[in-house]
Parts: sequence; structure tokens; C-alpha cells
Amino acid sequence: HVWNTGYFVTTLGYVRRLYEEYQPIMWQQLAQIEATIGQPDYTQMLHAIYPQMEVLSFDDAILQYVPGEQAMVLHSEMGWSDPGTLYALKEAINPDPAANVTKGLVVTEQTKDCLIYNYEAGKLVAAVGVEGMIVINTEDAILVVHKDQIPLVKALVNGFDGTDLESYS
Repeated sequence: HVWNTGYFVTTLGYVRRLYEEYQPIMWQQLAQIEATIGQPDYTQMLHAIYPQMEVLSFDDAILQYVPGEQAMVLHSEMGWSDPGTLYALKEAINPDPAANVTKGLVVTEQTKDCLIYNYEAGKLVAAVGVEGMIVINTEDAILVVHKDQIPLVKALVNGFDGTDLESYS
């Protein structure tokens, strides 16, 4: 079996032609946004058009239509981790389950397998006796979650919509 990692080697011109041919409506919308890049009305145009665009992955919008003679699959042994999770970030930086990965002013004691990022200067984050935790401290919020519960964060944040916490989503 071959796994699509989503890595592509191509040219911008080729991808543009594919969008023009296989997703003409989406292409027109993208071209409208592109025409305003660097202009004062860029943000307004982006906010007006982007939400109206069809939600469609690159694979579904374009790749399924690419003729076989125009594509090539390269086989490679790369290993795999899901880069979409915070714990995967910890594993990518240091795969040792006994090790912690920290950034900023962080002190740990009897703590292992944690990712602790402190983005707030002048504030100490201290962790004692914890294992497998993700702690992210920013100026306006602190996230504390066990590595096994990371999938629940998305639902938690989605629950902020329509509430006083919406600005945090």
C-alpha cells in the first residue's frame, strides 16, 4: 500500500491550471482574493469571499482529476506521526518518553513525558510530579491537557462558539 502524505513537487503554474480546469468557480474566487493581495481592501475581500468557498480538500478538488501520466508516486520509508496533535510535536522534538520538552521560563521536578510551552515572559510555569501532560501558557489563555485527552480539545474549543469565550476559539 502507498500512503499519500500530502507532499507534492510541482509548479505554481501547473496547480493554477488544474484549478482553472477542474474547479473553475473556486479558481475565480481565489483569483479575486489574489488580485487584492497587498491592497488596502485585501482583508475585506478575503472575509467576503473565503467563507463562501466550497469546503473541499485538495485531494478531492484536484488530485482525483489529475491524469495518471501527469503524476508519479515516490516510495519512501519516512516513519509517521500525526503532526496535527500537540503530543506529536513533543514526540517529533524528543521521542524519549522520559524526556520533557519545554520552552520559556519552565521548571520541572519529577515530571516526565510532558510538553510545556510558556510564551509569557516574566511568568514562571512550574510542574511537579506530572506525566504525559501538555501545558501551553500564552498571554490570554492556559491549556492543560493529558496527552491521551488531546482529541477532546477541539470539541471544547468548538463549544466556545456563541458564548463569551468565542474569542478564544
